[in-house]
Amino acid sequence: MLKMTFLNNDNGMLEIGKRAGLALPIPSRNYDRLLAGKTHVLYLLEGPIVNDSGPSGRIVHKFDVCTQKTDKLLDNIGGFVISGNGEKALYEELPPWNPMAAIGGGEPPHGTWAIKPVDALGKPSEPGKPDGKLNLVSMKVYTDPRAEWQQMFREMGRIERDWFYDPNLHGADLRALMAAYQPYVDNVMSRADLNYIFADLLGEITAQNIYVFGGDRPEVKAVSVGLLGADYSIDHDRYRFTKVYFGENWNPGLRAPLTEPRVNVHEGEYLLAVDGREVHGSDEIYSFFLERAGKAVQLKVGRDPGGKDARTVTVVPIANERSLRQREWMEGNRKKVDELSGGKLAYVYVPDTAVNGFTYFNRYYFAQNSKQGAVIDERFNGGGWIADYIVDWLKRPLLMVAMTREGKDNVIPQAIFGPKVC
Repeated sequence: MLKMTFLNNDNGMLEIGKRAGLALPIPSRNYDRLLAGKTHVLYLLEGPIVNDSGPSGRIVHKFDVCTQKTDKLLDNIGGFVISGNGEKALYEELPPWNPMAAIGGGEPPHGTWAIKPVDALGKPSEPGKPDGKLNLVSMKVYTDPRAEWQQMFREMGRIERDWFYDPNLHGADLRALMAAYQPYVDNVMSRADLNYIFADLLGEITAQNIYVFGGDRPEVKAVSVGLLGADYSIDHDRYRFTKVYFGENWNPGLRAPLTEPRVNVHEGEYLLAVDGREVHGSDEIYSFFLERAGKAVQLKVGRDPGGKDARTVTVVPIANERSLRQREWMEGNRKKVDELSGGKLAYVYVPDTAVNGFTYFNRYYFAQNSKQGAVIDERFNGGGWIADYIVDWLKRPLLMVAMTREGKDNVIPQAIFGPKVC
């Protein structure tokens, strides 16, 4: 059930109001937007399941307050906007989700935009009539970047002046700062230059989490490179695997190509060929994997640099090795703490105080609650939100012990009660 308050304005449009609430019989779903259409009509945008590696399109539903009926109109939609009079909709149809493309990384493909009457949404177009799709390929907008950059600079100053939580801006003289930085704006040559100036000026306010990013830049085609999750050395004019990174092959975000079943490439072996092309130490190794992320590649590997007893294996390279290398670093730290403490201390890495940070904490802290103390590692932390949940668990005292004749005692809460260091 979705509970909301609504009323009709002078134009007959549905508005969210502050009067008595009304519970509407709307199915429970992951709605992330609600738009008012014509009188008594609501458009509900159902967001995807929270999954970074899954599809990102929304489902558009229409709810009629009078009939109390919900109808599905569109699927796999990006942007969705209703016109002011409620008669038409502007929306983006996303291309079908390709999990292999998601593994390969890169910029997600753009969708197709269309404008249709709301009564035609979800219905096939009539033969011989326009389908409402917009041809944006030939659309051009001419701009004066230098004029835009000057306006952006002024707007940046206004935003901080009017919206920063402290009207005194931590003592910074905004008028003087704007005057001091203006000559630099007169000479910027790109949007990247402008962002650099923004970052320097806003740094004078000395506040956390003032972000500077984005902006129109020339579109440069990115060429993805497949990676094997390995370090190399050159030996006997061959590339030799000096380090093979292990991940969690059941986890799509931590897949280690060389450790998957029927691959099992080991440290000390040589990479002799890629897709039938010989690889030598004088070659640029990554040139053999251009545009190969997420695609099957055949490797010829073996213990002998001359190729004796070599074997051919099929691997699917990944687009980014960062997660694999971070996991190797974490595991190395955990083993070192375990070794130096004689198995008495737990090690927990917290990469941020957002989704990954809380996930890592829950996985590694509670799995080691039999330890006598803990090392909480927040180095290179990506930030996020206040870690009150983590701090709360770290300071919880022992409340109860449930004892049995055999086996270990069961403590409540399931926490580590000894000394801790962050």
